Amino acid sequence: LFAQARRAIDADWLILTQGSADLAGDFTVDGVRHVVLGRGRRWHNWSYDWRGFRAAGDVLADWRPDLVHVHGSENYFGLLTARGLVRAPALIALQGLLHSYVRTVWGPLDRAQARRIDLPLERLRGTGLLGLARQWRLGARLEHEILRGNRWFAGRTAWDRATLHAINPAANYRPLHELLRPEFARTRWTLAEARRHTIFFGNLAGPHKGGEVLVAALRILRRSVPDVRLRIAGGLKPQGGYACHLLREIARAGLTQNVEFLGYLDGAAMARELARTHVFASASFMDNSPNTVGEAMMVGVPCVCSYVGGLPSMADERREARFFPSGDPEALAAAIAEIFANDALALSLSAAARSRARVFHDPATAVTQLANLYGEMLAPTASVANRATRMETSSPGEREWMLPPGAASPKPGTLSAR
Repeated sequence: LFAQARRAIDADWLILTQGSADLAGDFTVDGVRHVVLGRGRRWHNWSYDWRGFRAAGDVLADWRPDLVHVHGSENYFGLLTARGLVRAPALIALQGLLHSYVRTVWGPLDRAQARRIDLPLERLRGTGLLGLARQWRLGARLEHEILRGNRWFAGRTAWDRATLHAINPAANYRPLHELLRPEFARTRWTLAEARRHTIFFGNLAGPHKGGEVLVAALRILRRSVPDVRLRIAGGLKPQGGYACHLLREIARAGLTQNVEFLGYLDGAAMARELARTHVFASASFMDNSPNTVGEAMMVGVPCVCSYVGGLPSMADERREARFFPSGDPEALAAAIAEIFANDALALSLSAAARSRARVFHDPATAVTQLANLYGEMLAPTASVANRATRMETSSPGEREWMLPPGAASPKPGTLSAR
């Protein structure tokens, strides 16, 4: 989005982020200033490196931006404006919302199971499932301060809007499309090239992503589809306690030959994998608008998703995807089996999903939305007449989200983005 917006919005840009200590620095590329704050070896999004927080405040105090754009509420950058340390107006672009995620951090597991799964070293270091829950609880508390303390927010689903307004009823919420990597728009799924009875899952980062539900559904499917295969991508640590637990569950179900872990895939590899699969499955216990689902829909893979969070804003049931109740492996298996057995349904879901994704992730619409939003923030007294322009450039599903007033494109100024 930044690359697209930079061509359309006349401004000086600063990109401020955190990275490993060896990447720390202050440099300019193609006229854009980049500041990378080094982080500690055990840094985590939700464990918060407060030295970095102070350093970020110092950078912005020196830069004196007219507007600050913060990507996500699950890091500390939004606290800079919530606490008044930076006086510029801030736009918080909502991604995941820990306020809700923390309730499903262990997915189908309880605390006793999470403790048994954690390895002794993970419990000592706070890096296993118990440690993850502590990090998310801390993050949720600080996120609550960010959501309460800022005024302007952008999102893309009815769920993130409802969650925000439950915490901050006075918040100004505007729709902003999420862009996907270009490889997915260039790749198109066809049933003829798909490997029959193959299921792909794109991000098994922990129990909240529903790995156990997928394994249970696979066990049901194998009774009627013996050659069914589940291919899993994502950052699951192979030596971690949760990975060991999931491998035991797979072996106990007799599914070792039916499951393949692919590890990390870049955009091109992910697009190729999607083009060759029969069904994409998302079994998350909570999500907003996961990129993996958007990528699958953009390629045109028939999708089966848990009915949680913002996913119903991405697709309509039976027209663009099949939904199932979160945590229900029987319903998941039935939905996948229906697509396996019905080529007409698979083709219909594919065409409709691709059309919907091309609207939901349209770059031109996203840039227009962002330019309008920046203008509204920088010119709060902008004419209400400009609202008509915003309405014309939004999709029908977004118009019901609009809150007056609209705005013209932003004036030249300085912008800080994370």
